[in-house]
Amino acid sequence: MRIRAGWLLLLLALPAAAQDKPGRGVEVYYQLPEDGPLPRTYRVTLAIVDPKNPDWIISQFAAGIVRTVTPENRGRFAETWDGLDDNFMPVPPGTYGVKGIFMEGRTWKVDGEVHSITPRFVAGASSWMPRREDWSKPEPFGGDPCGAPLSDVDVGPEGHAVFYYQYLENGTNNPLFDLRKPAGYDQFLRAFGSGGAGGGTSTCTDGQTVWSYSTDGGPKYVYRADGKPFGTGRAQRNNVYRPEGWVTAMAYGRNVVYVAERGRIVESGKNGYSESDRDFVDRITMLSAADGKVLGSVPVRRPCGLIARDGPVVVLHEGAQRFQVSRVAEGGAVEPLFEIPEAVRPFDLERDRQGRYYYSVPSENRVYQVDAKGRPLRRFGKLDRQTPGSYDRETFIAPGKLATWTDPEGQDRLIVVEQGGPNRASEWSADGRLIREFQSLQTKANDGYANDPEHPRHFYVGGQQGWLTRFVVDPASGTWTVDAVWPDVGTDPKLPHLDHPRFIRTQGRAYLACSRSYNVYRLDGERWVLSAGIIAEREGGKARHYAWSDSNGDGRVDEAEYRDHPLDLPGHWFRYHGEQWLDDLSLVALPQGGREAWRLAPSGFDERGNPRLTSVEKLFTDPVFEARAKGNVDATHGGNELGDSFSSDWAQVDGSPQEGFYVNARGGPNFSANEGAQVKIMRYVPDGPGKYRLLWRTGRTALRGTARSGEIYGSMHLNKPVNGLLSVVDQSRCGILLYTEEGLYVDTLFPDGRTHPRDVAGVYPQPGEFFAGAVHPNREDGTIWLAMGKVTPLLFQAEGWSLKENPVRPLKTLDARVTLIASAVADPPERALAVRGGAGKARLARFAPALGGVTIDGSLDGWESCEPVRFEADQNQNVEVRCLYDPETVYLRWHARLGRRFEARALQPVERMFTHDRLADTLSFYLQGDPAARPGPQRAGDVRIVFGIGQDGGVLRAEALGLYPRWKGKGTAQTYRTPVGSADFEHVAPVAGAVLAHRLDDDGKGFVIAAAIPRSALPGLPPLSGALRTLVNFEATFAGHNKFWWANSDGSASRETYDEPTEARLYAGSWAPVQFEGLDQGALVRRWQINGPWGGPGAEGFRADLSGPDKDKARKFCEAARYPPEAGEANLQATYRGDLVKGYWHDPGEVRWKPASVADLDTRVVLGPSAQVWFGASWIHVPEDLDLDFVLQGHPQTYLRYTLNGETVFSGDMKDKGGKSTETKRVHLRKGWNAVGFRGYCVGYPPFRAGLILSASPEQLWKLKLSALPPDVKR
Repeated sequence: MRIRAGWLLLLLALPAAAQDKPGRGVEVYYQLPEDGPLPRTYRVTLAIVDPKNPDWIISQFAAGIVRTVTPENRGRFAETWDGLDDNFMPVPPGTYGVKGIFMEGRTWKVDGEVHSITPRFVAGASSWMPRREDWSKPEPFGGDPCGAPLSDVDVGPEGHAVFYYQYLENGTNNPLFDLRKPAGYDQFLRAFGSGGAGGGTSTCTDGQTVWSYSTDGGPKYVYRADGKPFGTGRAQRNNVYRPEGWVTAMAYGRNVVYVAERGRIVESGKNGYSESDRDFVDRITMLSAADGKVLGSVPVRRPCGLIARDGPVVVLHEGAQRFQVSRVAEGGAVEPLFEIPEAVRPFDLERDRQGRYYYSVPSENRVYQVDAKGRPLRRFGKLDRQTPGSYDRETFIAPGKLATWTDPEGQDRLIVVEQGGPNRASEWSADGRLIREFQSLQTKANDGYANDPEHPRHFYVGGQQGWLTRFVVDPASGTWTVDAVWPDVGTDPKLPHLDHPRFIRTQGRAYLACSRSYNVYRLDGERWVLSAGIIAEREGGKARHYAWSDSNGDGRVDEAEYRDHPLDLPGHWFRYHGEQWLDDLSLVALPQGGREAWRLAPSGFDERGNPRLTSVEKLFTDPVFEARAKGNVDATHGGNELGDSFSSDWAQVDGSPQEGFYVNARGGPNFSANEGAQVKIMRYVPDGPGKYRLLWRTGRTALRGTARSGEIYGSMHLNKPVNGLLSVVDQSRCGILLYTEEGLYVDTLFPDGRTHPRDVAGVYPQPGEFFAGAVHPNREDGTIWLAMGKVTPLLFQAEGWSLKENPVRPLKTLDARVTLIASAVADPPERALAVRGGAGKARLARFAPALGGVTIDGSLDGWESCEPVRFEADQNQNVEVRCLYDPETVYLRWHARLGRRFEARALQPVERMFTHDRLADTLSFYLQGDPAARPGPQRAGDVRIVFGIGQDGGVLRAEALGLYPRWKGKGTAQTYRTPVGSADFEHVAPVAGAVLAHRLDDDGKGFVIAAAIPRSALPGLPPLSGALRTLVNFEATFAGHNKFWWANSDGSASRETYDEPTEARLYAGSWAPVQFEGLDQGALVRRWQINGPWGGPGAEGFRADLSGPDKDKARKFCEAARYPPEAGEANLQATYRGDLVKGYWHDPGEVRWKPASVADLDTRVVLGPSAQVWFGASWIHVPEDLDLDFVLQGHPQTYLRYTLNGETVFSGDMKDKGGKSTETKRVHLRKGWNAVGFRGYCVGYPPFRAGLILSASPEQLWKLKLSALPPDVKR
């Protein structure tokens, strides 16, 4: 039984919970300028800082808030700081500094919000990007391409063409375009959702319907892009055609889809499904275009090209000696038409309306046109190959798939898809003229692309098949134009890839340094050649690293060039997302799991300009991580953070040895691959020769749902300041956050796609899981460019920020200091607590309502459901405290584990029961009784209560000793004194009215003390309710000398045990917040007994995540099944075995009842995946008959039956209501104990969940007692 204030907001996947009560916080007053015409709108950022070190940011509680100056308000405003830091965790009461900035704001038409800096779309690298003036139109199609190319094209009879990409994950593919229109956005007709098919290598269309071959992931299959059934096979999509052979070509004709199948598809372990080079299917399969029904097949040796429109079916295939073109005659006979010249390996075949044939030869960079008998007519492709450093538009790079169509004037046209370089599709006339180009998506954009700072319109983008492309961007026309190409980039087997390149000019040379592939290319004349890099090899099971430099000048890695140059790289280098190359061609790294930043700098350059990478040097150690690891950190200087190392590969450094460094690092637990619990942005400044110190640290993650102003989902890349502004790329949502060099938040560029749909905001909301992003100064015109784009490069220009313009101004008129009191500290978001292991571990204590009272006998009766506070000295010496309350009493149940046998000491004299000379085991509770008291060392209402068990007159008993620095009325004064100081208390005595009980652990190595402390013994404490917020602490001293604390918020809590005044003091600055949870929202049944999984014969045919017809089959199966837990009340001693507990899952052997609690951030227990039946049970006690509401908690696609005392309360599927699956039922609880149960299963959205909330007046709920054990079980 733990009732959490605000828990009704914790339904389903709602990510944030605790809501601030009105009146919490402290106001900060400031004034904006009144000059200029009014009204005038500004954006304001205010930061709470360390008063002794204003550089140190504690909380940017007002981040870019919008305020409008009017003649009436005269620019005077007040904002409320809630007492939480940038981690959304409480800070100690005290006096803090304030600083701030402001920027003029204007409403941006894209998202309707006020910004100071906005992006303006310039151009995208694709023929199908919207024009700049059409910014409200989204990118027409796309998904995560993972670098995969455009692979195939086909054209229907009306000039509707499908362009098929090999992979566009979680998006749309198979885009259809109207070729009768000029190349551009207006050609786009539609695209199709991936639906499990990321992409592939072959496609065909009749101009309306599209059929494609999927090669991604698991089994390969042919499908209809519109999602309609096309066969009976099962794969990532169901109802598809599963070919036996690898599909090399597809064609449509006369309501039939023809599929060329070559080598048999085999499953090859870790490589998945692939084409066999030994076992061949070798056939053309005919499928009904409507439903995929197999109509027949024709054997053809090694088919690789198909034509089916406008005449007989024609196939390009291997003959006995060479490739040949054959027709499929009536009856299935394959009749040769002509042969391809010897030694030529064609890739694809097409035919135009005049009967001319075209075949592509990638190795020759040619497409050949021949007549119906194979006689040569024309050759397409001007040069044998592209000249490095230039680009000829009439020369191909590995031409592959072909398509033909007839334009409205009756002219035949040929479309060629190039497999290499910029992956262009080009259109040609039958007489060999280049008519137009379709610039394909540059799908390696998400691997990053580079900008030449001396030629800012030049962008370098990785191409297909080991090519590098230079584009020239023309902002006026909004175009990306291929300007030059280079082969053999990223192809060396020892240093492969061109991943996240950065263009660097140093030593009078140009380089491309790649942060993720750890290699460096240099421009050598007209070629980019591999110059240097770090080679990783595994030797004897261990990673070995070597520095390689191209000493012989051949641009290839030779073993002799690196074997004698080992590198000692500390920690885990080669993180998944790489490191950063600086402008001096040094590599800075944050080894994963470490606390240091390192730099690998060239010791020099050889005569060719190759850098010599020799050894690393440490730049700095993160002082917060170091202090956290030592346990010597306070709440405002890292104590509220998560983790003590650079634990994630989402981290990066930028800067220079001369100016210092900026660091961005994710930390704490991960919510997903793309989001974590913490992001910290830091600045290190030079601090003497070769040294750096941490100047500031900030960063607010979107813990409360969608990101608010100044919050980050997940960042990785950052760019050192340009004209005073640091840029941090939010990779999870594809945005850029800007900060001043002092770390103050300025603005967020690009709207959040979670709240601004693309059909409204156009090209500006970019897809997440974006791994590139850079800010480039354009020194030609003084503008600042934002290089974005996940699917293809997209370029934007910053407005409101340039090389001469910075909108930030310091806020001069504001409160320099604010004082925070305990009652003003807001409740932290529930998610902030959950990621820290719950409230108790996160240094936030929670007192739950003592529903129905508690038993003060040392047992757990009445205490089971509250959330305990835990702290420890080590794994063997630890303390758990359970905290409850009613309006007039505080209840504590201590459980101490000593790591040795307990030895009782004398209690008397009781006022010294805790001092070190007694060698006693004691526990202390600290409380600020007056929540409104101002911070300070001697507050009225502060109290320490020491608990212990000792001998008193031959009797072993528990005692609670109160130490009161201030006391109203007659008291027993006590001074603890030594020659070096004293600690004075106006009253020290056993707590009046306390009720105590104790129990020793069975093994003698621990003990329990249960206590009821009346409010009258806690001076200044108001009546206890859900509105109360104050400060507490917990401490243990074992054997008189091992003293350890739960909280140490300001670092003042002492562990000294040889000085009595030090031992006695309260250290109020170290205390942490406490919440007294209310009942105004109801009572959550937090603890259950659950039992499962249950299945039985037939369940082995299901799987964890069902689809299609299997959902209905599973529902019918689970409804019809009957299991032993359905017979009467739960028997916690029962064990179940046999076929009924078996299914598609691993055999559990046996099933029994087991305890379970509701999940973090939820009101429900987590149960099993699809087609598993689970049971739950809990018990409610009422002193008299009572009617109240059961708010039943369900789950999507889940069927639940709730019972009360064996009678059904609800049965069925709870329909979604505003994002919540709930049902409310009025029920009657009878006097005494009542059994609540559920039976459930799901057919989708696994794992399913179930829960219960009791809704009644607080007066009625106070009388309840909740238990996860039946009444006859000892607690």
